[in-house]
Amino acid sequence: MNSFSRLPTPQRGHLIAEYAGKQVPTYIDALGNMGDSRAEPVLLKLLSEHPNNNIRYRAAETLAKVGTSAAIPVLERRLQVESSRSVQGRISWALRILRQKTR
Repeated sequence: MNSFSRLPTPQRGHLIAEYAGKQVPTYIDALGNMGDSRAEPVLLKLLSEHPNNNIRYRAAETLAKVGTSAAIPVLERRLQVESSRSVQGRISWALRILRQKTR
């Protein structure tokens, strides 16, 4: 376990926020690779609030790996307002994965 994964989720979120722009995809990937569902709030925030389509896409993709059933309603709401077709597709895909996990 690395020191980043030992941080409480809110502190991880602050670290991610500090690395806006080019560094965010790296941190999204790191959260997914950790496989820790405690990353879910940070990923949902990025999906809901980040202005960059690529960041939202990657957040949705990573939620499919580490998300829980608690993410499903948030993903469903986001799907209704998401403007990017590619992000909509990735949210739909993440929803399918998470629904299968919870069966």
